[in-house]
Amino acid sequence: MRKMLFLVAAVLSVSAAVAQVVPDGAAVANSQLPVPPEVTPVKSFDPVKAGWPLVFSDDFNGNSLDLDKWAPRSVTGLDHVHVADGMLAIDVDHAKNGNKLETGSIWTKQSFLYGYFEARLRFTRQNGWWAAFWLYADTAGNPFLEGFEIDIFEDYYVRRLDEDGRNQRTIDHNLHMYVNGTLKSWNYLETLKGSLDDFHVIGCKWTPFEISYYMDGELIEATARHSPWQSVTFDPFNHGVGVVPLKAILSGQIMRKELSWLKGLSDYSKSVLPERFLVDWIRIYAFPDPESERPVAAWDGTYESGEDVLVQEGDRRTYRVKATASSTGAAIDTVYLFDSGYLIERKSKPPFTFTVETSQHFYDGTDFMRPGRQKVKPHFDGIHALVAFVRDVNGRISHTPPIEYMVVTDESRRSSPFEGKAAMIPGKIDPARYDEGGQGVAYSDGSKGNMYGKDKNWRMDEDVDCSPGSIGGVSSGEWLNYTVDVAEEGDYEMSFRYGTPSVKLQSMLVLLDLKRLAAFELHGQDRKYGWGGHSIARKVVHLPAGRHVLRLVLRGIYNIYTIEFRKMGNSAGNTCSN
Repeated sequence: MRKMLFLVAAVLSVSAAVAQVVPDGAAVANSQLPVPPEVTPVKSFDPVKAGWPLVFSDDFNGNSLDLDKWAPRSVTGLDHVHVADGMLAIDVDHAKNGNKLETGSIWTKQSFLYGYFEARLRFTRQNGWWAAFWLYADTAGNPFLEGFEIDIFEDYYVRRLDEDGRNQRTIDHNLHMYVNGTLKSWNYLETLKGSLDDFHVIGCKWTPFEISYYMDGELIEATARHSPWQSVTFDPFNHGVGVVPLKAILSGQIMRKELSWLKGLSDYSKSVLPERFLVDWIRIYAFPDPESERPVAAWDGTYESGEDVLVQEGDRRTYRVKATASSTGAAIDTVYLFDSGYLIERKSKPPFTFTVETSQHFYDGTDFMRPGRQKVKPHFDGIHALVAFVRDVNGRISHTPPIEYMVVTDESRRSSPFEGKAAMIPGKIDPARYDEGGQGVAYSDGSKGNMYGKDKNWRMDEDVDCSPGSIGGVSSGEWLNYTVDVAEEGDYEMSFRYGTPSVKLQSMLVLLDLKRLAAFELHGQDRKYGWGGHSIARKVVHLPAGRHVLRLVLRGIYNIYTIEFRKMGNSAGNTCSN
């Protein structure tokens, strides 16, 4: 849905201040910035002593999970989730058919924007699964629009043995963000002190300009090539920033044998099962940041925003930011412009006016194109979301709402029909028979290779995850072209058969010749979490006769199985699939 933004004040805030070090008005180079001097993660942290209010807690007393606080989010429901003796236990065991492992997962019903997240727990050690404490928004997508992932810990590496046959006690900490379907990840590895039999309190202090991790109240020391920090710390200038509220999750995760990075850890033939991931308690504290003490950040003007706002390649657009001091009177220090989580430009004095050129050349000089550990640069065409952050001299920060639009490049106009044959309308379209022309022409896909086509040897030299009859591995910002021949002008019922593991409402924007045709709402499952079952989304659209290019712009997590057009007023031979 298209929205208009006009002098809208920020409603979300940020904590610690980070100084940018490039000249005013200069785009940021694709290299790491020096450590911002104002951000120094504290060596020890106690949220109670720091005055952070408690907003969620569970001591897991009683004999069952508190379903007012938690939602089970696995295909097995609560089968592998137990509460007894003052502990939460998430176990792993053989499935009833004995051919695989099963475990459980619970998600808070409440979402949180910033805070301190901590739990007292015991790590796991058996092959075939691992435990995790993480934050997520139900959908992987743009960190300014849909969400992102903060992994407070994952313990798969504790299964690795040293030369003496002892567990190496390596814990992994990750940050994951997507840009136009391209995953950007960064991680730190930590060697756990003490024994795997011990309980530990692990915590994450999240403010949008600092994400730092603590073990037993002490800042976790670690280094990584992607970071100037000497601790497990992520920041917006060496990593990325998100503004979407996230849910807290405690889960078991089953290892997939095809994941090469597990290097044999998925082999559970010698594992002692069942094994339990034990959690004594969890507590979440809000970041104290009174609105009256924050500067005001607003767009100074009227700008179109929405998933159907299309911007052509090469356009130059100017955005003005209105930055006003808070009730404290603290002067404005810096205004930063970010696109989809990554710095574009900063200014330290008014006017706070930013000009963005929607070109590859312009974006190649920004952090938007900087890859994560996957070493894959994002695609420039696709969904963009601009947010301005305003920082005052006291280090208090606010930000504007996002301005969302989609960039269309010249190359993406030149696709050709699959095997030279346009799809016929009315009729069904196999979603895996998208146009030819490759990346940036016929499709935009953020992951390398086709992970689903191997069994059928189907389009293995391309990047769309598909096999005959289905598209999978969808991530927000990806798109697909289909050349179609419409028999006659008129109204058509357009329908999609899809499947999703999510309970969240998702969407798909449909363009015809790069103009908005329709936006579909794809409803999540209300029965269980997992890939079971298909759903159908329908909408009536008006199509002109002749040859056209249909584009699907994907937003969410789902698989597509059929696309169908049925001419209205003529039901014979063209009924929708169920």
